[in-house]
Amino acid sequence: MGLFGKKTRKKTVVTVLIGSSTHIDKNFLSFTGGIHIHGHVGLDVVAGEDSGSAVSILEGGEVDGDVRAADIFIAGTVSGNVYASGHLQLMPTAHVLGDIEYASLDIADGAVVQGTARKL
Repeated sequence: MGLFGKKTRKKTVVTVLIGSSTHIDKNFLSFTGGIHIHGHVGLDVVAGEDSGSAVSILEGGEVDGDVRAADIFIAGTVSGNVYASGHLQLMPTAHVLGDIEYASLDIADGAVVQGTARKL
């Protein structure tokens, strides 16, 4: 209880924003623009047809599904296939358990790909 018998309310901190161009279905998460993934996503992550689309899966982030965008940055884990119509960058902590397709590619020492790689 606060001053004068009033209850004090715990403030809620917003940690998730789902934008107006984001759609979450039972099979996939689709969006336009860019998205940063710090947590776990158990769906395919699919960017709109925008050539400026980007997905960043940060260290500790996980996607259990395919990832499709123009540019993709991975420092976390993807259990699915990765399709980058632009640039794909795999950091030392990246783990991809699936095939990768890319227009251009940077792989840092320590990155793991358990699948095939194909240049578009």
